[in-house]
Amino acid sequence: MRTHLNSVNVLHHSMIPKDVISIGKVLTDNGFEAYVVGGAVRDSLLGLTPKDWDVATNATPDEIENLFNKTIPTGKAFGTITVVINGKNYEVTTFRSDGDYGDSRHPNDVTYAKTLKEDVDRRDFTINAMALKIPDAEVFDYHEGRKDLSKSVIRTVGDPNERFIEDPLRMMRACRFASKLGFNIDKDTFEAIKNNKDKINRISKERIRDEILGILGTEDPSVGFDCLKDTGLLEIVLPEISKMVGLKQPDEFHYTDVYNHTMDVVKGLPQKEIILRLGGLLHDVGKPLCQHYDIEKKRITFKRHSQIGVEVAKRLLERLKFSNKDAEIVLNIVRNHMRLFDIDLDGRDTLLRRWLNKVGQENYVNLILIWEADRNASKDPITDEVKTLVKRLDNLPSPIVNKSTLAINGKDVMNLLGIGPGPIVGKYLNHLEEMVMENPDLNERGILIKFLKEIEKKGGIENG
Repeated sequence: MRTHLNSVNVLHHSMIPKDVISIGKVLTDNGFEAYVVGGAVRDSLLGLTPKDWDVATNATPDEIENLFNKTIPTGKAFGTITVVINGKNYEVTTFRSDGDYGDSRHPNDVTYAKTLKEDVDRRDFTINAMALKIPDAEVFDYHEGRKDLSKSVIRTVGDPNERFIEDPLRMMRACRFASKLGFNIDKDTFEAIKNNKDKINRISKERIRDEILGILGTEDPSVGFDCLKDTGLLEIVLPEISKMVGLKQPDEFHYTDVYNHTMDVVKGLPQKEIILRLGGLLHDVGKPLCQHYDIEKKRITFKRHSQIGVEVAKRLLERLKFSNKDAEIVLNIVRNHMRLFDIDLDGRDTLLRRWLNKVGQENYVNLILIWEADRNASKDPITDEVKTLVKRLDNLPSPIVNKSTLAINGKDVMNLLGIGPGPIVGKYLNHLEEMVMENPDLNERGILIKFLKEIEKKGGIENG
């Protein structure tokens, strides 16, 4: 995403939300300073819509709490109070200068600073170290952040080695900002990431996970993942993806190696569907363990990469503390992403019903999107096939019949035929399932009982 830098030193105060102006006015009316800081300043200067509006002030946390009717002591130990205005939360933080970072996230001790400059001196990157004075929106820039914005550069405030030792996650944040903004990383900052990459192991898996998701949510995630790859971080935080780099694929199907193909698939998925994109990132994660050269066919193959990929993806998702809900979505994609390649698009609806029965009707939209992105990232792109397939799937009866939705169950089978529990019951149910898969209208209790009795008259399921 290339953006255009606002050329003035004073942004119009109308760009600042009224609630933030109100917070600033309360502070300044009581003799304190107030500034919008961080990403809101950066995004405003770039003509983007800020997600969060954070305020810095020389008022102490106790003074902030006394000035506002409703507050939450979100991070009071580190100088941050959440002020609630019109039902919305705004973080208001006292100017501070941090001590050593013992946990690679929070400073061991916090000293409240007297000036804005002392406060911004502790921030991560120059483009995040600017401030807007409230209410007149004058820009304060002590570290040439505007210059770096104009040059599309990510650069640390001060010595990059010190910034990354304080919080190693800043190395991944640099890659995320590069991906989000389409910026390059300053040479010294880039080298410092390479030199300090092993320190990322100090960071919790949850924080690493969130940065990965942040990269997946950018317009072109390949920028962020290439940054992780080129700095050596990818091999540490996502070794499974790192193994895809340079892994050759059959020339008749693919233009690129597995890694670059994967990047193309991810980019081809809806930007806001982060977990779907995570599924795209991992859909071929089993290939590094399955690459084989078929001498007879004279080409590379990846037999069973979907099944093996499920096990690899499961371990990765567990390591990075993904929720069970998200993991289930992703694993379904990895497990079933090849199934649509085998469907005869001109065949009977029965084939589609069988496919839906295997993958789960709730998952078919994700799988079609993956299929489309996967095909379009290969030498076999698709045109109107997706629309045709979606229309046919939408017109199928819901839910698709399987054993759990049959009009009779195992207990019914045992009672009607006078048999006990065992494999034979499952065989009867399988037979009925096959029948209603061919014709969903047969899924009525009376009809299925009639069929059961007819099968029994012919000598049972083994003979019928």
